Amino acid sequence: MGIGKGTPDLDFMLEDSGVPVAFTDAAGELHEGFGIVNEADVEDGSAEGGALAVHEIEVEVRGATFPGLAAGATLTVDGIDHRVTQVRQVDEGQPLRAWCARKE
Repeated sequence: MGIGKGTPDLDFMLEDSGVPVAFTDAAGELHEGFGIVNEADVEDGSAEGGALAVHEIEVEVRGATFPGLAAGATLTVDGIDHRVTQVRQVDEGQPLRAWCARKE
């Protein structure tokens, strides 16, 4: 499910269907907003002797709300801390997509 371009539609969708998301940047500033979560189980090839199933989520957020969000950061999604593994934003005005694994 992708969120289309356009501020009013994006804001409405995030607030209507999203969950609370928070991120503290390197300067210690807290950024809060809403995100749409897509869940998936993926295979991680790091397990000895085979693949290990890892539960990951993809979170779509408003890029301007989460400046500085990058791989390695902690993103709190619906009250649960996750480690960001990858971040992408295709175009200005498009949502920022962060792939995350639950922190242990």
